[in-house]
Amino acid sequence: MIARNILEHGESSALLGTPTNGYHPLWMIVVTMYGSVFGFGLMGLRIFETLLFALALVILIRALEIRSFMYALLVTVGFHVIFFGWMVSGMEISLLLPLVCLFQGLMLRPDWRAGWIGTIGLLLSACAVIGTRLDAAFFVIPILLFAPLGLTRKSLVLAGLVAAAVAYTSVNLALFDTALPISGSVKSLGAPTLNTGYLEQLETAFSGLPSTFLVGDPFVTPFITAGIGICCLVIGLLPSLRNQQEFRATRGILLGATIGFLAYSAKLVFGSSWRVWFWYGYPSIFFLIPILAILHSQFGTYRIAKAVSLIAIAGLMYVNRYVIAPDQNRSERIPQNAAFYEMVEKDIGDGPVAMGDRAGTFGWMHPHGLFQLEGLVNDVAYFALLERSGNVRATLCARGIRKVVDYEPNLGRYERHDIAVLRPFLTSFGGPFLTVYGDEEVARMKNDPNTFGLIEEADSTIYLWKLDCDR
Repeated sequence: MIARNILEHGESSALLGTPTNGYHPLWMIVVTMYGSVFGFGLMGLRIFETLLFALALVILIRALEIRSFMYALLVTVGFHVIFFGWMVSGMEISLLLPLVCLFQGLMLRPDWRAGWIGTIGLLLSACAVIGTRLDAAFFVIPILLFAPLGLTRKSLVLAGLVAAAVAYTSVNLALFDTALPISGSVKSLGAPTLNTGYLEQLETAFSGLPSTFLVGDPFVTPFITAGIGICCLVIGLLPSLRNQQEFRATRGILLGATIGFLAYSAKLVFGSSWRVWFWYGYPSIFFLIPILAILHSQFGTYRIAKAVSLIAIAGLMYVNRYVIAPDQNRSERIPQNAAFYEMVEKDIGDGPVAMGDRAGTFGWMHPHGLFQLEGLVNDVAYFALLERSGNVRATLCARGIRKVVDYEPNLGRYERHDIAVLRPFLTSFGGPFLTVYGDEEVARMKNDPNTFGLIEEADSTIYLWKLDCDR
């Protein structure tokens, strides 16, 4: 949606005239470039993401110097089970995986980072990882600090990162009046706080062990891989292993990743008021690569290890086929949004639409602009309104936005209803309400479980209202 507006109108916005930087910059650049050549069809994007996944595997297998077909197959199947479901979702994790493989491959392979070309490669890959997912800086910077790179090379790479950060924040301030993405500011509303929603997600995921780990649960996997990584780090400090080349190469990565994970987790627990989504499990990547490097270096020549690899491949394929695949049959908002848009397209007309949670697909289908009520892809002025719990209805009317779409319970007959702009299920920050009236309702569509799957009663019905701004 934003990439389409960049291409067609030269404006970074979900709604023309409402500039936003609510995205990770490099992923937006890549999506925009891809769309300029191939368009934004869903199937084409899935193929592109699959190719990125294949590229990550090629980089990883070459970085670890895996020459055994069995180990290569194990890495491929394992990564497919853990990461592939995350990657074909149109999110930045698609690009992050091959970039982290490249960044850590440069760390693991001295021949890859030799000379000035290697130093430039380290700088560019570090910038690319952070540009794809800004909070990956929690991992990249400590890994660089603890990696065996030499003081001069570390200083050059870190100085380059600082220069890139200054350039990025300066452009943001000039174009959007904010140094960092507005989406991050929205998710930090109310901080410092205790993010009870995220803690509940962790409790649910850990209570399902070990099955949640076996299916690559994004809430459990980072903690499990971090624990394994810390064990490898401790083992690598044993006198008999301390000076082995393989452990010298991975010790800095694991130590930096551990420190980064502690900072990242603290940010989610105390610096955010929002629940998280599956792609927040990406820290697994930073641990899994050095763990594979150690395992391959220590056991890659043993015949029994190859037999274990074959058993592991069979187990992972079984999990993927009989555990993960059936779970994919869950409720889908995309077809429900599509069905409702087809029903109300004439009623909406060619004006913009305001919508909060699940607005992405609806906004994509409606080419006349989306005002994102949660503020994740909105502007600084609207963020200030959310922060002070201001009058959302008056703001919509002042901006010429009359149509509002939202998921709510079945309201039956009602005179007035207050929409929670920031849904209590998603965030502990209260936020403002948007008042709508029964006589402003244009249409509603109740979920059909046989068509769209089981959906919570609180979201059972999707509505369209047309605001009477003279009210």
